[in-house]
Order: sequence, then structure tokens, then C-alpha cells
Amino acid sequence: MSLIRINYNLLSNYISQIYLIIISIIVLPIYINKLGSEAYGLIAFFGMLQGLFVLLDLGLSQTLSHQTANYNAGAITSLDYRKINRSLSLVFYFLGFLGVIFLLISHDFLIKKWLKINDLNLVEVSFSMYVMIFCIYFKWVSSIYRGILVGFEKIIWLSYANSCFATFRFLGVLFYMHFNGYTLTNFFSFQLMVSFVEYLTFFLKANNCLPKNLSEKIGFSLKPLKNVMNLSLMLAFSSLIWVLLTQLDKLVLSGIIPLNDYGYFSLATLVAGGIIQISAPISAVIMPRMANLFAKGEVVEMKAVYQSMTEFFMVFVFTAAIVLASVSNPFLFLWSGDQSLANKASIILSLYVVGNAFFILNMFPFYIQYALGNLKYHAIGSILQLIFLIPSIIFVSKNYGAIGAACTWLVVQILVFLLWVPWVHKKIYSDINKPWFRTIFKILPSALFVMLVCRNIDFSDDRLVVFFQIFSISLITLLISILTSKRIGARIGFFLRK
Repeated sequence: MSLIRINYNLLSNYISQIYLIIISIIVLPIYINKLGSEAYGLIAFFGMLQGLFVLLDLGLSQTLSHQTANYNAGAITSLDYRKINRSLSLVFYFLGFLGVIFLLISHDFLIKKWLKINDLNLVEVSFSMYVMIFCIYFKWVSSIYRGILVGFEKIIWLSYANSCFATFRFLGVLFYMHFNGYTLTNFFSFQLMVSFVEYLTFFLKANNCLPKNLSEKIGFSLKPLKNVMNLSLMLAFSSLIWVLLTQLDKLVLSGIIPLNDYGYFSLATLVAGGIIQISAPISAVIMPRMANLFAKGEVVEMKAVYQSMTEFFMVFVFTAAIVLASVSNPFLFLWSGDQSLANKASIILSLYVVGNAFFILNMFPFYIQYALGNLKYHAIGSILQLIFLIPSIIFVSKNYGAIGAACTWLVVQILVFLLWVPWVHKKIYSDINKPWFRTIFKILPSALFVMLVCRNIDFSDDRLVVFFQIFSISLITLLISILTSKRIGARIGFFLRK
């Protein structure tokens, strides 16, 4: 893949991701205003269940993406690839079916015992729960075809498609409810329609990319999975860790605090989760690209991609996280127009957004292990992290609520960054550790300086003025970060060095 194509992939992916984040954040105050905070709490619970459903993935979508990248690089034949594709896809569908059955069985328990419902109509909640189960299923099975398209590096097409369906999912539903009524029933019914159409679209596109004119029938057998089982199991474990790390606090709190308060908590964590979302294009581009380079034996080029993407992340994503943490209160006021909401959620937002930034930074060693096809150290580190994090999150959530959970999340991620990441680097490629940390600590001070400055700024009560204040701070911080980066500063942008 040419340098220009890589840059187009990354740019289109980022534009799509930023667009998705913007519309998902913009509509939240409208949801709360039209449906109520308790109804939004149920919508937030729906989002959390979608995240937990990833547990059933078992690493299959990432394994298929990896095998697709290998096929693209000529490492496996068309027939072998199609056999692996069919076997993994059918297993994926079967696991999704099991997940739906489990959620249907848990339906009454979730409504009557887990969720703390006060004013919502239980009949409407019950119907909404049934509908959201099938929304989750169609959204989830679409991920196997996303994995195929990522492996074929159809990043630009994915960016357009994701933007289109995000528009329907977040904005289209408002248009639909405007004419049919602002109810949970209408909200989830529309989401089901969008999820089904999205599934069909990705299914057709992915199948169009598969190799044709094979020498023999594909058939179905579990034998092709033997060669990829080790990688699949490691990726499954990685998916399990990802879900537990990103959803555990939300799951615990959903059964502790009233659904009304859970709505406001979820609102803050969703904004903080924007940092994870805008980082998604990095993994979407870097993982298949590094796997492709390693398969070709181009290790030096693979390391260059790793360093370049780290610098890109620090300049654009980590800096954005620091700015958001610094202006969390005025940002929430600007966004919602509710100063009371801003006062309640700003601390949670600040802690989570910085913790999320370190969390993504800590994922970089995973990318290089993924390219090598060996996730041993990632598994060990994840186990150690969970041993500490799970009991800590449960304890602090029950005793100190959302702020306690946010503090725990941040502290754990900083410890992983300082202690575990350098150890993993030295075990894989010892020569990448110092340049990697040098890149980070070269840009980090400027971002932290902005955080200190923002503490002394007197933000206006006028939302228009607040907008220009935050915009100015963001622009200045970005320019400073670009100037501290040799690669990005020289090109005034971003690139991957081949």
C-alpha cells in the first residue's frame, strides 16, 4: 500500500470517527430533554450491553481480520482463506445466537431486580428490552464483516458507511420520533431497523471482496481453525479484557444507583469515551498494516509505523484528552446549557478522559504483538491488571460511587504505563522502548502546561464566549504540540513512513 493511500485511509477514518463522536454527543441533551434522564439511563444501559456482548466474539473478528491481511499479503491461498472465513463466520453466528438466548432468559431479572427504575412504564421498558436484544445481535454480527473489510483495508468505504449509519442512528431517530412520538418504543424500534440495514450492507460488501473462482468447494470444517486457534484464543482473551476494563464500572454502577442518576453518569463517561472512539482509526489502520509488513519480513518499516502512529496519537489524541480534562466544567455547560449538570459531572469527566488516554496509550504494545501473532505478554499484563482492578472497582463503586471508580481507573492506567509497557517493549524489541517514551515525554509537558494554565482561566457565563474560549485553548494547544513534534511539525499533518 502506498504512503498516499495509507494517509487517505487514516484521514477518512478520522473524519468519520470525529463526525460520529460529534453527533453522538450533540444529541444527548436532546434525548434527555425529550425522553427524560431516566429514559436516557435505559438507553445508556443498552450501550453498555452492546459492549458486554463483545465477550462472545472470542477473538474471531480480529482473527479473521488478521487472516484477511495475510491473504492480502499473499501469505495464504484463496481457498485456505475462504475456508477459514466460512468456519469463523459460522461459529460467530452460533455464538451470537447463544448470546441472544441468554439475554432473553435474563430479561425479567434485568428489569425487575437489576435496574433501579422509578417512573418509567414497565410495559414500555419490557418491550424496549426485547427490541434492544435484537438490535445488539444485528450490530454485533456486523462486526465480523467489519473485520473482513478492515483486513482488506477498505478503510475509506468503511468511513463513509459508518458515517451514514451513525447519521441515521443518532439524528434519524429524532426525525422519526418527531412524527411518531418521543417514546422508548419508537426509539428502539428505529434502532432495530437501522441495525438490520447496516448488517445487510456490510454482509454484501464483505462478500463482494472475497476471492472467487476457487479450485474446489469451500465446504465447512473446523479443521482450518486449528492453524489460527492459538491467535484466536489470545485475541478472545484480549477482547474479554477490553470489555471488563471498559464496561465493568458501568455494569456495577447500573445495579447500584437509580436509573435517573445512571443516565447522568453515562453522559459524562460517554463524552470521556470519545477519546477511545477517536483512537479507533489508529488501531483500524495500524493493526492490518503492521501485520502485513511483518508477514513480508519488513520489520524495520513495521517499527517505523509504530513510532509514527505513537507520535500522531500524542499530538492529536492525548493532547485533546488533556484539554478536555482541563475544561470539563465549561465544556459540559457549553454542551448542555445546564450548569448543575456540569458541576455534577465535570470531575468524573476529567478523571475518565485522562484515564482513557493512558488506556489507549497502553494498548500500543498490543498492536505490535498482534502483528507478530503472539499475544503472550498482553495476556499476562491483562491478568495482572484485572486481578487488581476488578475487586477495586467493585469496592470503590459501592462505597464511593462514580468518582471513586473514576479515580481507580486513572491510577491503574498510569501504573500500567509506567511499569508494564516498558517491560513489554524490552521483551519484544528492546530498541523501540527509548524512542517510544522519548516521543511521549517530548509532547507531554506542553499538554500538562495547558492544564495548569486552564485552572486559572475565568470562564464566562455566556455559552458563545465559552465556545470561543475553549476553541482558542484547543487551537493553541494543538499548535504547540505540532511544533514539539519533528515528524508532524515538518509536514503539518500526519503520515506513516513506509
